[in-house]
Amino acid sequence: QVQGPGSRRNGPLPEIDLSGIRIDNSVRVIYLLIDTSSSMFGISLEQAKSALFSFLRLIVPAPGLRVAIRSFSTKPGRLKGSLVKSFTPAAKALILKEVNKLRADGSTALFKTVREALDDIQTSIHDHSAKRFFLIVLSDGQDNQGLQSYGYRTKSGKAALAARMTDFRNAGIIEYLPMAYGGRIESLEEIGGTDFRARIVRPETIVQGFVDIGQYVMMGLPCGKHR
Repeated sequence: QVQGPGSRRNGPLPEIDLSGIRIDNSVRVIYLLIDTSSSMFGISLEQAKSALFSFLRLIVPAPGLRVAIRSFSTKPGRLKGSLVKSFTPAAKALILKEVNKLRADGSTALFKTVREALDDIQTSIHDHSAKRFFLIVLSDGQDNQGLQSYGYRTKSGKAALAARMTDFRNAGIIEYLPMAYGGRIESLEEIGGTDFRARIVRPETIVQGFVDIGQYVMMGLPCGKHR
């Protein structure tokens, strides 16, 4: 099941002016991007799924909350959940079911998936009003697909992606929360700067990392830095 932005689109969206955008802080949107490339096979993905279960069970359905997830390997997966509809008990059950289906194979289209997520977020902006997004990206390695043909603000490739992420962050639309599973954070940092960096070196610490993010998103508590 696919709901909201991202279900029918060919290529990236055109640039828009983000100046003067109003942020609706009464609505929080949790958008999870989860690496399911072949390097995540076995214990890595199983620990990540356990962490996701713990994280999602912590999130209480509410009218002012939206939750969606997109897995990625050789290409971005389909959007599950909704960026525009309230997070209900039924929606929560659907996403938990989808997490349980995650399987590892293929390469790592990290940059393409983040570009797609930014398109989804841009599509949700209406009448110069945007919701507050928490973009949580979990990956265990380097992007190996690239974005050579992608352009934004006279830049190209990953520089264009970083520029677009910076514009969304400066407008107050996105809080970017990267999680480097295995400690490799280079590709995640190339996407854009952030005050939060989670380096998950030991598989068993990923559960606590997600719990900390859940507390931060729901209660505004500071995120710890995991080494």
